[in-house]
Amino acid sequence: MEQHINIGSGCSENYFPQFVLALRDFTIDLVIDDKEITADEYLEHCLKSIASSKGWGRTWRSNITREYLKKYFKFRKCFTFDRPTTRRKLNSLEQLEDSELSEDFVEEIKLFTQFVYTNGQVKTLHIEEKDLLRLKGKGK
Repeated sequence: MEQHINIGSGCSENYFPQFVLALRDFTIDLVIDDKEITADEYLEHCLKSIASSKGWGRTWRSNITREYLKKYFKFRKCFTFDRPTTRRKLNSLEQLEDSELSEDFVEEIKLFTQFVYTNGQVKTLHIEEKDLLRLKGKGK
């Protein structure tokens, strides 16, 4: 990742956007060492480097990704979403009325959307035309 990021001098830490993880995992348990934790604490726990006696290359790649996320995204936020409805109704989720959704899920969605609308920042990229054409696949 780092080799593909070219930051000019004078670029502040504010250059990188917020990192917001929306985690829909029906089996996640926000507990570590028998203590309940927040979604944000869960994210920070997942970003800790791991030690392994096997697969050094694989462990290194996992740890370097964690380090880049911590280095480049100073602001990190995590939201977890519970199952929106019963298992049988998941196949027809698009047709369900709001009243048929889990109260916990609806509350989590409200918190998420409120955060995005209140704290979301528009990111403006200052990019030269030649670079834009290259990104679109029309330049060299």
